[in-house]
Amino acid sequence: MLPLMQVRLPHGSRRRLHCLAFSLVEMLVVLGILSVLSIVIFSILNQTTRLWQSSDARIKSFQAARITFDSLARNIGQATLQTYWDYDSTNAPTTYLRMSDLHYINGQASDILSAPKATHPTHAVFFQAPLGYTYPASHPLSDLNGLLNVCGYYVEWNSDTNFIPSFLHTQVQPRMRFRLMQVMQPAQDFRVYEARTGSGWIAASLTQQNYIRPVAENIVALIVEPQLSNISSTANVSLSSDYSYSSRPTSGSLFTTPNQPKTEHQLPPLIKLTLVAIDERSAAQWQSQHGSTPPDLGLASRFTQTAQYEADMASLQDRLKALRLNYRVFSTTVAIHASQWSN
Repeated sequence: MLPLMQVRLPHGSRRRLHCLAFSLVEMLVVLGILSVLSIVIFSILNQTTRLWQSSDARIKSFQAARITFDSLARNIGQATLQTYWDYDSTNAPTTYLRMSDLHYINGQASDILSAPKATHPTHAVFFQAPLGYTYPASHPLSDLNGLLNVCGYYVEWNSDTNFIPSFLHTQVQPRMRFRLMQVMQPAQDFRVYEARTGSGWIAASLTQQNYIRPVAENIVALIVEPQLSNISSTANVSLSSDYSYSSRPTSGSLFTTPNQPKTEHQLPPLIKLTLVAIDERSAAQWQSQHGSTPPDLGLASRFTQTAQYEADMASLQDRLKALRLNYRVFSTTVAIHASQWSN
């Protein structure tokens, strides 16, 4: 067995080796700096993640609103009255008058639907269009694409319990939201021809739950303004001072003589459509704080006069900002192709 060898280092070399080591204080300082950097990096990542999640939820919410807005504009653009001319009297005719068995109507949702303004804010619109919708899809009439349908839109504050499978009612918490509701009466159930006056056909189209479905959530306002193009100005002329428009006589008779109102049995040439949407994150936060109580946006007193549209829109946006609800406004002017406006 070889003896162990002892190596003696010079005094200067031992000093240099000692200087290469870290002291306890230095190690603690380094660990402290690393801890601070880790906290800063984690905070930045956390803020970035929350910002991404918020932006993603907002984008998805507003994408759904945009798709629905485009569909709404497209369907209204196909509205029709199938207007024709007929005698003013079958016994002693004196002149021709415009006639139609169909009906276009828009106005305050609470008036058209006979519902509270708190849960049915702003406007509603109902019309007929050749959308060719049948239910179920296997119905014998499904191949006839030009069949007429009753179509309508309005905003309602409601729960999603009516629109989700029943077995989920006990599994998930009901979600109270403002929703844009669509009424679509299948062609085989079309009943507008049964009454040539009044708007009873709207109530008939609301009797079947499967006619009604939400097409977009978190829509807080729907504004519908009938307009007439102005050839002498870039600004269109409103056909109603209070947003209301009905193509049927208000007197209950089939037609008004001797002078027909301009709106009687005529479609408005243009419709100015506006949707105001909030994102899902804002809506969920509101429900967590206020339960089933809808946000007080002051809509009961807004959008009642067309001359106040800009002021009402500005005050609504201020109210949404005050409640810290993220929102977006969609607006366009739709031309109704079947309109043949004449004075």
